[in-house]
Amino acid sequence: MIPTIEAEEAWWPPTFTPEGGSRTLLAWWMIEVASHRTRSWTASNVASDGRCCSVAAMRAVSCGYARAVQPAAAVPAHDEELLRRETERRYDLAVPRPEIDAIDQRIIELLTADARRSASEIGRLVSLSPAATKRRIDRLEEVGVIKGYTAVLDHARLGHALEAFTELRFAPGTQVDDIDRALVDLPELVESFTLAGDPDALVRVRVDDVDHLKRVIDRVRRGRRGGAKIIGTKTLIVLGRTAGPGERGG
Repeated sequence: MIPTIEAEEAWWPPTFTPEGGSRTLLAWWMIEVASHRTRSWTASNVASDGRCCSVAAMRAVSCGYARAVQPAAAVPAHDEELLRRETERRYDLAVPRPEIDAIDQRIIELLTADARRSASEIGRLVSLSPAATKRRIDRLEEVGVIKGYTAVLDHARLGHALEAFTELRFAPGTQVDDIDRALVDLPELVESFTLAGDPDALVRVRVDDVDHLKRVIDRVRRGRRGGAKIIGTKTLIVLGRTAGPGERGG
């Protein structure tokens, strides 16, 4: 191998002797090899930078900081697909919420006020065709916004003329799940609420008269065998009831 200075001197000025020609060809070959290695090294670094940017972008997506990553080089198609899948997987964890617009809200209000209304009648009130109204009602049922329909009863005519709320206080250390199960077998129970603070629970009962209420309270105080221990009650008799906007449907 000839020294670098000799290679630089070998090709200029050109010589035409056999020895000079050999030296010139060798110098040109060395220059070409060096140029080829330089191009290969540059291309390798560019590809490596692209892969690094892709990996950094994928890590940022998984950590929630994808917007802060600005790759300098174009991301290969394969890495773009990986990024897309990673993003979709991340947002699959989000709980979907149904989209309710003003027309849907009005339909809900109308059905809450009178669930027997037909799609044609509701459509006239919300300026939609019966078919479009029916599709909206079906969608509200499918996504669980409308869970069912029920009849509103006059319990006084059925003989259950009296309602009352009873506050319950349980022994210290009673678990919330035990409180929830304390009165599940009570026939007169309408609904029960577990509370934070004092009292521990509030139950709503429906009875025939005051004597019936006394018997129910006695059963509540005795509690279930093996169940949570009730150490105190306070009963409030309902004198009247007025439905609010949320129950009337506006």
